Amino acid sequence: MFNSSIRKATWANGVSVCTLIASLFYSSTSLAETLVFDGNNTSILQTDPTGNGSTYKSLYSSNIYSDNVVTVDGGTNGAGQAAWTTTGTINAPYIIYGGVDVQLNRAMGEGVTAADISNNQISISNVRYNWSGQSAANGGLENDVTNGGSAGGGSVFGGLSSGGAGSHGETGGASGGDGGAVNDNVVNLSNVDLKGGNGGNGVAGSGVTGALSGGIGGMGGASIFGGLSMGGSAGLSENGGEGGSVGKNHVTLIDVTLTGGAGGIGGQGTNGSVGGGVGGMGGGSVYGGLSIGGADAGFIHGFIGGYNVGGNVNGNRVALTNVTLIGAAGGDGGGSHAGGGGAGGMGGGSVFGGLSIGGAAGYQMMGIGTGGAGGSVSENTITLTNVILKGADGGKGGSALADAAGLGHDGIEGGSVFGGVSIGGASGDGQGGSGGNVTDNTVTITGKSLIWGDVYGGYSIGGAAYSNNNGSGGAATGNTITLEGADIKIGARDDDGNVTTYGSIWGGRSVYGDGSDNTDFDTVIKGNTLNLVGYRGTVSGIYNFENYNWTLPSDVKNGDVLVTIANGGTAVDLTDTKHTIAMVNDGSRLKGGDRVTMIDKTTGSLVSQNYTIRQGSFIVYDATLAQQNTGNNALVLTINNNTDDVPGGGNSGDGGNSGDGGNSGGNSGDSGNSGGNSGDSGNSGGGGSAAKINPQSKSYSEGRAAALGFVNQGSDLIATAGIDHIRIMVRANEDNFNRPAFIPFMIANGSSQRYKTGSHVDIDGFNMAVGLATGFDFAAGHKATVGAFFEYGRGTYDTYNSFTDFASVHGDGDSNYKGGGIFARIDFAGTGLGRVRQLAADQADGLYVEASLRAGRAKSEFDVGRNANLLGNFTGVYRGSYDSPVTYYGGHVAGGYVFNVNERQALDVFGRYLWTHMDGDDVSVANEPLHFDSSTSSRIQLGGRYAYAFNEQFKPYIGAAYEYEFDGEVMAKAYEFNLDRPSLEGSTGIFEAGFSLQPVASNKALSIDVNGQGYAGQRQGGGGGIKLKYQF
Repeated sequence: MFNSSIRKATWANGVSVCTLIASLFYSSTSLAETLVFDGNNTSILQTDPTGNGSTYKSLYSSNIYSDNVVTVDGGTNGAGQAAWTTTGTINAPYIIYGGVDVQLNRAMGEGVTAADISNNQISISNVRYNWSGQSAANGGLENDVTNGGSAGGGSVFGGLSSGGAGSHGETGGASGGDGGAVNDNVVNLSNVDLKGGNGGNGVAGSGVTGALSGGIGGMGGASIFGGLSMGGSAGLSENGGEGGSVGKNHVTLIDVTLTGGAGGIGGQGTNGSVGGGVGGMGGGSVYGGLSIGGADAGFIHGFIGGYNVGGNVNGNRVALTNVTLIGAAGGDGGGSHAGGGGAGGMGGGSVFGGLSIGGAAGYQMMGIGTGGAGGSVSENTITLTNVILKGADGGKGGSALADAAGLGHDGIEGGSVFGGVSIGGASGDGQGGSGGNVTDNTVTITGKSLIWGDVYGGYSIGGAAYSNNNGSGGAATGNTITLEGADIKIGARDDDGNVTTYGSIWGGRSVYGDGSDNTDFDTVIKGNTLNLVGYRGTVSGIYNFENYNWTLPSDVKNGDVLVTIANGGTAVDLTDTKHTIAMVNDGSRLKGGDRVTMIDKTTGSLVSQNYTIRQGSFIVYDATLAQQNTGNNALVLTINNNTDDVPGGGNSGDGGNSGDGGNSGGNSGDSGNSGGNSGDSGNSGGGGSAAKINPQSKSYSEGRAAALGFVNQGSDLIATAGIDHIRIMVRANEDNFNRPAFIPFMIANGSSQRYKTGSHVDIDGFNMAVGLATGFDFAAGHKATVGAFFEYGRGTYDTYNSFTDFASVHGDGDSNYKGGGIFARIDFAGTGLGRVRQLAADQADGLYVEASLRAGRAKSEFDVGRNANLLGNFTGVYRGSYDSPVTYYGGHVAGGYVFNVNERQALDVFGRYLWTHMDGDDVSVANEPLHFDSSTSSRIQLGGRYAYAFNEQFKPYIGAAYEYEFDGEVMAKAYEFNLDRPSLEGSTGIFEAGFSLQPVASNKALSIDVNGQGYAGQRQGGGGGIKLKYQF
């Protein structure tokens, strides 16, 4: 591609080897540079390495290929752009490189492989300059070696690696050097306006035999490249160099205008059997990555073609926001006398996630002059927001003058968007090069965007051959295109803004070298996905998508047409296609019988399907998608009448809120929220809305039920055993002289429980309370224990819901509470059986009552929807989340009787009532309002505990209780609909066991209390705790 006359050298072979070794050592050991250019420090600019003479100076790091940081700033802080000059006293850089290695041409021997370029960063902001008045230098012959054209001014390369050209020599030729790998470079432009110069033309030479292949045409100026790798052109009877791999480069442009210069013409071998050079790309384009193989030079010496491949171009990312690209023409590919023609340069004004081009083959006389294959181009990502892409013509493919080889592929017209493109090189007298696989690329276009050309997920093109040996395009599958919004226009305009030609949308395309399309499903359709999110527009055709995911526009209404096929366009083939349909949460409400035309002209066959359409998280519609059997066979969505007896479906209520067309009424009714929707064109009144509640939304209420259940566990900690344990601590020493006024305490418990709620909720957590307690005696001998405490609990929970016609939903969340409370217990003297002559100080006997009050704040964070799909219809996961901090309060009262059968055995029989209240809350789920009513738990527990003291050291116990939850219902409302109500109501059997142990008989101050619980019924699972006590 490049003219290396500025680096003339006639080297002996030994010196050349030393130079290569020194170059490799230098690149691996030199420290990276940080370059900052502000338009004043022009001394850091250097002679451009692509061969533009000494007039134009560029910005780059000498001999350091990786990890450089280049910053260019006009210094306006975003207030306008600094205008830099390109004539007279020049202060604009000609080209900006993050890292660059352009190998010297050789007088004798093989072309040198260029260095790898990686991890460079370029940032350009607040400038404008114009190189359109200057054209780059053409390639030249230097020591019998061909050269590519120089790049046009105004270009930016995150990384550039260009292999050296092979020599001719008198005894034989030499292969072109390979381009190095160009990876992980970052280019950012903000508030920039660049106008580019024309690229220089590549050349080819006659040498002794006329067998020097054509150089690559110079790239048109004002294009942005994340990375570019090029193989060098070959000498007599040898292969062109391979383009290196180009991957994981990132290009981001914000508030940028690029006006391109024309690409240079590829080098043309007018006399020999060489391959023509690839034409230079038209300027004003953006490339995540580009790799080009050098042209072969055929003739004699056992030359075998096909090694001059384009490299793999994978994983690059391009993001443009508020960007205008004005393209210039691509350069024509170089022709040849008997070798393959070079591919034409791409028209400017386009965006490429990745592009790989194999070099043209030479003529070998034995039928093995095979074109170089294009590399794989995969997993590249393009995101465009508010862009204008104004295209220009692609260059013509190079011709074979002797009609003995394949023509180069014409450059694709500009103004288009390509997730990836791979092009095989034209053959000499053999097979055309194969296009590589172009898969799993992603293109997203949003905002107010104007695309003059077409939109491709993936495009693979085989190289042409003179005979029947045309190359095949590779697979173009698994690509995704997303069009979001109604302001995306696809098609060329005239100067008055009128459409002259509508563009097309392709999921994948694979073309043979003769220009015919491969229509095999597994090659060009499988896995390609078109997401149309609120899109309305006109195109000339939509091709090769398996999956269509529709999100209806927010203002959709009866009679809408979403995709219009232009006059003269091609009907969309719906054979073997799959469709999903959704609606945005704040969109119009549809009524039964409404019809929306998805595509107005189709062909093929699609079986009519019933759908459940989700509108946000809470509303669904029943609908039918069918291909019509009349006229243009339009694809039409029909909303079915709502036959469910659900709120909002027309049942009478006690009032209403009428509205206008889009979303009228809907909030009328009594507690059931019934009532119709009055309005005009969108939803006529009389209960015509077809909307109904999405049953999957119950999951959000399940999260609320989990929070209520967890707060209840804090009440259990205090009520079931906590107060009794605290009483024992307080009464452990009845000596009023030694007893502290207040006894500190801490009780804790951990558990794993499942609550049946209609579905079920699993809660894992721990609860604790710390506080102070004291005791006193009444005159009649009754013993009171009172205290205050701080409580805290933290847990995680999982919710599980299954549905008849909808897939199951799994949610999870975290819950915690913090609060405080008070408690009291009275043990009544003289009410026991009197069978124990000497009660221990901490031993209860007879009748007792107790109570507690508690209040605090509970917080729940809930995320729903890990694996939910609408069966057979909706492939997107049902997702949503909310945070809900609320106030809780509650308490319990209990009474019981302790039967001391003898000194060793006691039976405690009790009854408890526990009550907990959680306030209501308003939360947001993906910007949709959800209201929770307050929730209340109301429980009774009836049971007993049997204790047996083996001795003073070991005292075990067992117990059982019956619990019934009377309430525990969670009520929630979204819009006018009530969500399905989970409930904690039901019966539970509670079983407990534990013991108190003094491990050292002589040390009564040390004790260990162990307890465990099990649950069966409405709640299931278990828990337990351990307490160590040492009394000083």
